[in-house]
Amino acid sequence: MQKKLHIAVLLLLWVLVTIQGRAQSVSKTGSYLSMPVSLNVSDQALDKVLDKLSAQCNCYFTYDARQIDGDQKVSLACNAWPLKMVLDSLLNNPMFRYEIINNQVVIHPIAIARSKIVDSSETFLILKGKIIHQGTSQPLPFASIALKSTYLGGISNENGSFNLKIPEKYKNDTLVFSYLGFTNRQIALTNFPDSGLIALHEAVVPLQEVMVRSKDPLFLIKKARSVLDQTHQQKAYAFEAFYRESIQTNKRYVVYSEALINGYVPEISQSFSNQRVELIKTRKFTDIRLEDTIMVKLRGGMDACFQLDIVRQFPDFLSDEGLWLYHYQLIDMVAWQDQLVYVIGFKQRKETSEAQFEGSLYISSSDYAILGAEFYFEPIKLNRSMNLFVVRKSNAIKVKPTKTHYRVSYVQVNGKYYPQHVQGELQVKVRKRREIFTKSFTTAMELFYLNYADRERYKVPRRELFQTTSVFSDAMERYDNGFWQNQTIILPEEDILEAFKKSGFKIQEQGQNP
Repeated sequence: MQKKLHIAVLLLLWVLVTIQGRAQSVSKTGSYLSMPVSLNVSDQALDKVLDKLSAQCNCYFTYDARQIDGDQKVSLACNAWPLKMVLDSLLNNPMFRYEIINNQVVIHPIAIARSKIVDSSETFLILKGKIIHQGTSQPLPFASIALKSTYLGGISNENGSFNLKIPEKYKNDTLVFSYLGFTNRQIALTNFPDSGLIALHEAVVPLQEVMVRSKDPLFLIKKARSVLDQTHQQKAYAFEAFYRESIQTNKRYVVYSEALINGYVPEISQSFSNQRVELIKTRKFTDIRLEDTIMVKLRGGMDACFQLDIVRQFPDFLSDEGLWLYHYQLIDMVAWQDQLVYVIGFKQRKETSEAQFEGSLYISSSDYAILGAEFYFEPIKLNRSMNLFVVRKSNAIKVKPTKTHYRVSYVQVNGKYYPQHVQGELQVKVRKRREIFTKSFTTAMELFYLNYADRERYKVPRRELFQTTSVFSDAMERYDNGFWQNQTIILPEEDILEAFKKSGFKIQEQGQNP
C-alpha cells in the first residue's frame, strides 16, 4: 500500500544567525588554532563559552549538535593558552578534530575509514562529453546515459556535460543517450567521438498518433496507479547512488557537498522509516565568509529525495483524497526512452486555498507506467506557506519562500521501473527584523541511482547508518581533489567549478591521479 507524501518534508530549512567576532584579526586562517586565548568560566553552557571564544578570536564555530551538547556545563580558567588546547580541554574528547575554513572553525569527529564501492583492481574507460540539441547546439541538462547490455551509466549535469566510468569488460558495448522529447541515440564505445559532443534529434510525434491515443487524464492516472504492481518494483532492493546538495547566497556557493552511498529500500508495504543508508565516500566545499551574518542549513535533503519517489509516497496529485484539489489536462504526447509518453498537466483549483503542487506527470502510452514528474508550488501561494519549509529560525529573522521545483524520473531495469534521478530546489529571502536589505538563498538537492541489486547484496551494518533527516553537510569532510578517482558522479556545473577556482580549489579531471 502506498503512503501519502507529506509536502512538509520535501525541503526543510534551518535558519541560523552566525556570530561575528570583534577583537583580534589573523593574517592566516591556519593560525586560529594557535591564537592565545584567556578564559575564566565556571559552570557555563558550552555554546555560551564558544560565543566568548568567537569574540576573542574573530571567528565562529560550527559543530553537529547530535555529537556535541551545547547545553553541557563546562568550567575552565586559562591565560594565553592556544585555542586548540582550550577546545581540547572544553570538549574533553580526543576523537574530535578541527578544520579551519576561512574564519570558521569546524569541529567534527575523526573520520573512520569505510569500505569502497569500486574494486581498485578493476580498470575503467573514462569518457567525457557534452549532450546537445542537434538543431540549436544548446546543452541538454539531465539527459540519461546507459550501457545497452546493463543499467550502468550516468546523467548529464545542468550544462549537459558528463563524465562516465565504464568497466573495461564492457569496452565493446553500446551507449544509449535519451532525453525527454528527443529520439534515443546509440553509440558504440569503440566509436565514441573524440570531441565528446553527442547531438540528439528532437522527436516529432504525428498529430494523427496524438488524436488516436488521446484519453481522459483522470483515466490515465487511475490506470497508472492500478498497474503499479506490474510496472514498478514493489519488493525490497538495495542500491548504489550519488547524492549532492548545495546552498547559494546571492548566486555565490557557500556550501557544496556530495557523497557516494549504499542503501536499502524495504518492500512497498513496509514503513518508509525502514529505509537504510550508508555513506561510502563524502566531501564538501565551503566558502562561508565573515560578512555572512545569516546562514541557512538544509536539513533532511537526502530524506526528501527518497520521499520524492512518488510511486511509493503518493503526492496529492496522485492520491484518491487529493484528486479533487486539481484540474488535469492532457497537454502533449512526446517521445521518451524510445516510447510515446502522455504528458498530463495538473494545476491547483482556484477554490482551494492551501498551497498545492502544479506541474506535469509523464505516463507511458504502452503499459501506463509512471515515468516521471516535474512540479512546484505556485509562487503566489508560497507567501502563506513558510511553515512548510522552515524547521527552526530565530525570532529576529523573517523568511519568505519564493520558488520551489521538484523533478523525479524512473528507469526500467529487468522489466521493473526504479527511481533513477531526483531533484529538489527551494529559494527563500531572509531578512533581519528592522533591517531593509534581504539575502537570497537557494538550496538544492539531487540523487542519482547508479545501480540496483536484490536485498541481500548490500545489507547495511546498523552501526554505520546515516540519519537521512540530519544536516548532511555537517557530517562531510572538506573537498578533496581527486577524491572520486574513477567513480561515476554528476559532474559539477560550470558555475560550481568557477566557485572552486576562486576559492583556491583545484579540481582533478576524472581518471587522473590525485
